Amino acid sequence: MASTFDSVWVPTLEGNFLTEYEGVLEQTWSYPLCKKIDAQDEFIKAVDVDSVGAVKLFANNRRQAQKPNVYTLIQQNLPYELTMDIDVEDVRRDKLGIFESRAQEMGGKFADHINKLVISQIQANPKCFDGVNFFASTHPVNGTTQSNVFTSANMGVLASSNYTGSTAANPTPVQMAAVILYAQASFYGLIDNAGDPINGGAKEFTFVTSNPGVYAGMVTAINSLQLSQGQTNILISMQDGNRKDSVNPKSITYRAMFDPRLGSLTSTTFYGFRTDSPVKPFIWGEESGLEIQHLGDGSDHAVKENKYLWGAKTVRSVGVGRYQHAASYTLS
Repeated sequence: MASTFDSVWVPTLEGNFLTEYEGVLEQTWSYPLCKKIDAQDEFIKAVDVDSVGAVKLFANNRRQAQKPNVYTLIQQNLPYELTMDIDVEDVRRDKLGIFESRAQEMGGKFADHINKLVISQIQANPKCFDGVNFFASTHPVNGTTQSNVFTSANMGVLASSNYTGSTAANPTPVQMAAVILYAQASFYGLIDNAGDPINGGAKEFTFVTSNPGVYAGMVTAINSLQLSQGQTNILISMQDGNRKDSVNPKSITYRAMFDPRLGSLTSTTFYGFRTDSPVKPFIWGEESGLEIQHLGDGSDHAVKENKYLWGAKTVRSVGVGRYQHAASYTLS
């Protein structure tokens, strides 16, 4: 006869875990930045995340097949787990649903783990498909170089006398509105190997910072009809394509996110990403998916330790993808 733990708790814990996992995952800032690959191998060979080339004239009734640029990146899937001990007696004694809540929290942790893996790639700044660091000013493209690293020297947002009472670590909403508009334009300026704008149709952007002051400036700049110095906020009309004064026929979406693991709380650097392309700035490898496992009644662990084990495991990785869909911005 199955114990209460095996027959009732195990499916309940799994349900709580998976419900929270799916809910949190869709809200994480990194989820829209990742191309998920379900692979059954330890190593993922990501080939050719560069562009598809130029549209060419159908000349002399012959197609001109364009071979992909052979860029190969290897990322290794590694096992990750989160497990809890449950005292055998606590199955009977727990009237508050503590372990059910813990399973729910574990699901949220596993979803948030993707943020953590993406952050590790941002901070490590490894080489990407063109042999240059992911965030770099010397990406070779179409016979020249281009940059996805921007500073105040590029943006000029700190030099203006209009931006009073601010610092690079605590910018005003007026300043951040100009920065976000510049960041959007910087994506439009990036090209592919055919010399075409690679983000010309981009409509969705995510900006992530570890600085509460920068985050506050972003949120206010994105959501305010008017800014602190009385100016009409251009970002509002950019986001509402139905307004008569809109400068865009289709709405732009800006998303401001905060993650203290990204850097210091006074960091003047934040990161921007395009999120509406089928090709993503990061590659999320999932070798085995989530596995829910337990040792229940009658197991060696239960007999010897008087405890049950319940936990989740996955084998996954995150690597860098298309650099043209990512950029860093430093306000100092």
